[in-house]
Amino acid sequence: MITQSPTRFVLVDRTRTTANAPDSAQYARDVLLAALAEAHVAVSVQQHLPDAAPELTLVIGPVADQLVQRLLHVAGVDIAAQPEGVIFQHCRLAQARVLVIAGADARGLVYALLEAADTVRHEGLDALVNIANSFESADLRVRGLDRFIMGPLDDAWFYDDEFWRYYLDRLVHARFNRFTLVAGFDTAYLSPPYPYFVDTPGYAHVHVTGLDAGGRVRNLAQLRRIGQACRRREIDFFLATWQQTPWTDNQQRQVAGLPDDEAGLSAYCAAGLKTLLQQCPELDGVQLRVNHESGVGTQESNEAFWLMLIDAVAECGRPVQLDLRAKGLTNGMIQRALAGGVQLTLPTKYWCEQTGLPHHLTQMRREELTQLGNLNHSRRYSYSDLLRKPHWYDMLYRLWTLGSTTLFAWGDPDYVRRFVASCRVGQAAGFTVAAPLSMKGGHASIQGDPWPIFADTALQSGRWEDERHWLFYLLYGRIGYSAQACPGLATPVHQPFRCSRRSVGRKQPHLRPHLAPGDGLPHTRASDVALLARVVHRRGALCRPQPQRTLQPRFLRAGLSMAARTERSRAVLRHRRVRRSRGIGPGHAKYTPIRWRNGSGACVRGAQGNHRRRSTDQAGRKCRIPGAARRSEHVGRSGRLSRLQNSRCAGARPLPQRR
Repeated sequence: MITQSPTRFVLVDRTRTTANAPDSAQYARDVLLAALAEAHVAVSVQQHLPDAAPELTLVIGPVADQLVQRLLHVAGVDIAAQPEGVIFQHCRLAQARVLVIAGADARGLVYALLEAADTVRHEGLDALVNIANSFESADLRVRGLDRFIMGPLDDAWFYDDEFWRYYLDRLVHARFNRFTLVAGFDTAYLSPPYPYFVDTPGYAHVHVTGLDAGGRVRNLAQLRRIGQACRRREIDFFLATWQQTPWTDNQQRQVAGLPDDEAGLSAYCAAGLKTLLQQCPELDGVQLRVNHESGVGTQESNEAFWLMLIDAVAECGRPVQLDLRAKGLTNGMIQRALAGGVQLTLPTKYWCEQTGLPHHLTQMRREELTQLGNLNHSRRYSYSDLLRKPHWYDMLYRLWTLGSTTLFAWGDPDYVRRFVASCRVGQAAGFTVAAPLSMKGGHASIQGDPWPIFADTALQSGRWEDERHWLFYLLYGRIGYSAQACPGLATPVHQPFRCSRRSVGRKQPHLRPHLAPGDGLPHTRASDVALLARVVHRRGALCRPQPQRTLQPRFLRAGLSMAARTERSRAVLRHRRVRRSRGIGPGHAKYTPIRWRNGSGACVRGAQGNHRRRSTDQAGRKCRIPGAARRSEHVGRSGRLSRLQNSRCAGARPLPQRR
């Protein structure tokens, strides 16, 4: 062990020793060199081990590199080339000490170099010099994030290259390896997306109202820049198109000239998709929603329509991954994709449309069981009948993390650990989660002026609103990569991530006194966040598979989010006020986070003790849980919370009512 930082420092760069070395290696190397420069470390970069070895030499490169292989052999290490593997290994050469930082492949090398950079940046050079020998590899092949683009309000981040540098850096540091930009989620904006980006041959009459040729070129250039930024970080870039044409009457169509019949529409969409894939080679894959909510077909999927789009992917001239969402998916679509040589993945909803408990649904709902022949129902949730053996496609579990967790800070490592473990069912490829703040602005037809999460800008952490959700990204990404990599994440109180304590202390100075060494959050706040998250999940699960339509402990869409923002600030004391109000006593008009947690916990305990006596009416419009609190929110389109009621519950005080 070296007790002091070395005075002579050599970095042997083996990341560019092959002609086809990826740009991602240079990106990660530059991040490491920048971290060393910030630490005021003088580094001599060389291509091979120096004759006069200094006190410490860093060797960085892929496992396939000859020098890296020899050094690992000298250290007596025989590491199988597992995908995305990360290696830190000390070697002794004569009087010199060598630290090998290597990756089993291009993505593993990026993770290894970024880990080294984070160590230097947040713990100092000594921590890197004395880092323990280790080898990590990915538990799940796919760790994805879905971000929704809903309307013009999203232009603020879509066209901002600085935002994408920040955001994709966050994803790769958390070890997400797939990013999906979702277009057309029940919004006319980008429905379909093709005319927004390309001029499809033979369809010059199809155009976006108000968008000229220059705007279309700008859109395509930005989409390609996002893809290039993903590729430099070893993140697969997908475009999801969830509507080929608006499927509800309340969407104001923005694309003119689309064929009226579905046969003509399928021909255009297939040609547009093929053109887009050819003109945007940075797209690694596409995702299609194939049920009637795509604007095509009825309760019976229009198989002929989707077969044309599948053929377009297979014939675009390069390998492209294809996601076909399970709801409404037919066996014919699966066979057509496999016959075309397409790498096929079937994403399916993990727990309906919300974050339920961290396990798969234990049974199909009655609505699905009575309509097994209707694939829009029988394959609507979970894996349905898709785990047949053998199957030649991958399964992917999509977790809807919308509602209160998309607006408020969330973090429960135990939940994520259990969720990730369940994503191995059926030898699935992995999971995707919806990004926090998804659909914040609402659908294009209802978007108004932009609104901030915090009316008081002094409460915002950093430049981007996403920054306050750093723990969400960290948990799903790092635990999704390997639950064994950070065993301290098994409890909600202790978060031993290198970046946590410093980032919290820097962005929220008033929380510094509550940060113990090594902790990512104040002790009380970390446990409160995790336990409140569990309360929400349990109450939602006890109600029914779709609690956002009956009991509403979560908030969905922009209007509800705005109402939640207003009401919660009125009902719950902020942490600064908690410290100042400790002597006020139990009669204070507002809740402290701990009182909110305790009261909600009592509600859950009462619900669990009486769940066998609950009754639901025939239409499923009301959920009665005797002895438990029921909170119902009725939100108008204006976004105002008009009623928040509480029934009696032992140990819980009713929330103060607005006057």
